[in-house]
Amino acid sequence: VPSTLPESESDDSSYDYDVDVDDVASGLNADMVSFSSDSDETDSVESFSDETESYVESESSFLVSDSDWDSDDWDFDGPDTQQDSEQPESERPNSEQADSEQPASEQTDSEEQDLSLETELLMSGEELYPGAPVTTSVSYSLIMMYGIKHKLTYVAFQDLIKLIQAHCPTPNKCAKSLYKAKQFFTDRLCRDTKPTTHYCCSTCQKMLASEDSVCDNDKCRNAKALQFYSLDIESQIQRFFEDPLFRKSLRRPSINHGGQEGRIRDIYDGRTYKKLTEAGGFLEDGRHLSFCFNTDGVSIYSTSRRGELWPVFMVINELPAHMRFTKKYMILCACWFAVEKPRMTTFLKPTMDALDRIYKQGILVKTSPNRTTVVRGVLMMAVMDLPAKAKALVMKQYNGTHGCNECEDPGKVLVRPHRVWPYTTMTMRSHQSMVVNADEASKANGKPVMGIMGASVFMRYTPLDMSTAFPVDWMHAVLLGVARTMMELWFSPQSSGEPFFIGTSIPQLNKKLLALKVPDCINHRPRSIADRHHWKASEFRSWLLYYSLPLVHDVLPADYAAHYFLLVSAIWTLASDDITQDDLTTAGLRLDAFCEAFKDLYGERRQTMNIHKLRHLKMYVELYGPLWTTSLFGFESMNGHLKRMVHGTRFIVTQITFTMSMSWALQRLATAMENIHERKGVVKLAQRFTNVAVRSNSKSTRLSSGLYLLGKPMEKHIHDDHLEAVRAAVGDLDNTFKYRHFHRVELNGQAIYSREYGREKIRNSRTVEHEADGVVHFGEVVTFCSIGTTHLAVLQDLVSTETPLVDSSVVQNVITKDVLQTPLTVSDQVFEVMPRDTYRAVPITSLRRKCVYMSIGARWYIGRFPNVVERD
Repeated sequence: VPSTLPESESDDSSYDYDVDVDDVASGLNADMVSFSSDSDETDSVESFSDETESYVESESSFLVSDSDWDSDDWDFDGPDTQQDSEQPESERPNSEQADSEQPASEQTDSEEQDLSLETELLMSGEELYPGAPVTTSVSYSLIMMYGIKHKLTYVAFQDLIKLIQAHCPTPNKCAKSLYKAKQFFTDRLCRDTKPTTHYCCSTCQKMLASEDSVCDNDKCRNAKALQFYSLDIESQIQRFFEDPLFRKSLRRPSINHGGQEGRIRDIYDGRTYKKLTEAGGFLEDGRHLSFCFNTDGVSIYSTSRRGELWPVFMVINELPAHMRFTKKYMILCACWFAVEKPRMTTFLKPTMDALDRIYKQGILVKTSPNRTTVVRGVLMMAVMDLPAKAKALVMKQYNGTHGCNECEDPGKVLVRPHRVWPYTTMTMRSHQSMVVNADEASKANGKPVMGIMGASVFMRYTPLDMSTAFPVDWMHAVLLGVARTMMELWFSPQSSGEPFFIGTSIPQLNKKLLALKVPDCINHRPRSIADRHHWKASEFRSWLLYYSLPLVHDVLPADYAAHYFLLVSAIWTLASDDITQDDLTTAGLRLDAFCEAFKDLYGERRQTMNIHKLRHLKMYVELYGPLWTTSLFGFESMNGHLKRMVHGTRFIVTQITFTMSMSWALQRLATAMENIHERKGVVKLAQRFTNVAVRSNSKSTRLSSGLYLLGKPMEKHIHDDHLEAVRAAVGDLDNTFKYRHFHRVELNGQAIYSREYGREKIRNSRTVEHEADGVVHFGEVVTFCSIGTTHLAVLQDLVSTETPLVDSSVVQNVITKDVLQTPLTVSDQVFEVMPRDTYRAVPITSLRRKCVYMSIGARWYIGRFPNVVERD
């Protein structure tokens, strides 16, 4: 992306130079919302699985538990239903207490929201029936909130309305039908711009002017017109800016995000973003935005004969990590639904035209309730899986000659149609070379030139560098690609007789794997290796980063274990939320060595495109930050939510857009109910339906900012084993007195248990890491206690045995052995520990994050989470 971009004449120099809102047109609209549906997984045809992705509320907090602020916090019906018994609903944090902990900026946000229209609508309601506790407006609102939250079908919605009528005395003014209920809101509240319908030929997918237009291609004379839709990106961004929390959360150049020079912690530390924020750069003044783009196919129905949905999403990079991929602030740009897959030059043209307009002219947005300014935006990168990326770039697929979009490696065919990608010296593509190749291919009527078959629609967008703007997605390439391939090589009967085959050890490995007790921030507990074909990407992530090395390092031959260690350590580093330049270099060398040694260990015929893509990961981390900044977890989660919005086979896009716009409007209505002093129970119900409320817990006690005691405390003496540790933390204390003890706390939204909490049977959410004097320590929480106003966690020490999982001295492969000589700064990613009979007491707020504590045979291991952002 060029560092210096032309300024629009309508642009102001900063948010401080605003115009009065009365001088501009009013009535801002938006289409994007925060959905209320749960975040479970859904399958996709090309991507194998759609994974749930959520983000924590603070980068310094624990890796989050089963729900975040914007998910369904009352329904824990995920894959681990037994976990419900370990944390009853009645013992989750109290909403009133949590509200008191809301930062001042967020409290101000709530006060600043312009809810006059919503308040007027609620106040206009009539008495539902004589003596009714709610008005017609509130009743209609609650019905619609309930229906959207639980994704009711049309018939279920109608039955709900009839059921309510049956419980009310007559005469009454209850909703008579779903049509009437919808009309009540669409006439008064929904101001969203309707999707624009576009038409194209069903045969060649050339754009048509109207549904009745005939394609001028001779082969398409009798072809019908296909419909696809584009949504108003500008109005969605305008709506975001109406939200004070959104405005205040946007990153400004004055904020020192990285802390230490050279460290990579987020997208802002990548070379591309830094270039845009340099003097004269597009993002220099902190007023403009940058976007990340995605599109993919979503299988709505069990059969592809009914068609496939292709949504186009964008996220705003300036939002903090915990907000960036949330449903509330994700932009839906376009939708395609047809049996035929879209031709991207046609389907994406309206979206790219809109992005070009936003880049050059900008959008008039609110920067305060009474002021506006012009904000521009630039598309920085587009993240897609390999099939979608090939379509978008008009390139050959990953199994075709020159199918890599980063380099000009042609690959090699051993047995048709199977193409492999042996380790060779790479010639990297450039933006200019790709433009030239596309031009030559166009002149040759689509004959591929270096794998490129024509001009991509993205080439119309001048700020985009075609050679580097399409990062490798680690969810598909590494987790569903390389990690799955390694397991197949080790465990598939087809590998029987190979030196790396360990399929005969599956029963023993399964016994150890299924016995692991993982923290509750890993939604999926370990499943059998025999079920690996049904694993989700998040399960492969847990296997790759935590479980696999402790399980197989003694089973695999030394050379194979060391070779695999290169992959695990490098990917862990690149997915970290704190990467030094030295570690980035070392991780790149380890991935390169992994690919180079792969042929000697596993054979040339197993070198797939995903193995080859590992060599490009370091470049993208340099450009865009850690792997999680360009991950597809968040986008795949949104695809799953769209899928659950659809009922029936007609008006697919209309169903989606209505649900999205209504969800946003109903969320504002739930907030406005407090303004009209509606009954407390009704307000809480509305907030629950729309996820406005913080989780409710009548049995929590606020200890300090972000810290809550869960359950009932007890008064008792400090245990003799813990007394020395507690005194070291708080000084001398009289143990003739009793002190408050408790089993569980919630720190920054994350539940941490202690060993004394006897109900945690199938999980281990008590093993943590903390830092003291610049050194990271590990321990198991034994108990929590309060000494005056000091709140302590008493930990039993878990100390590294200093026994390496891989002994490089016995490694024979020269490539692997050489690269292992260069250590990483964080070498204790997965390591063996020994419990000690020593204890230490530390402030509860000093706990950094949970760990995966693994008891395997007679040994104990700890697996550290590389970041506190990306989760299941």
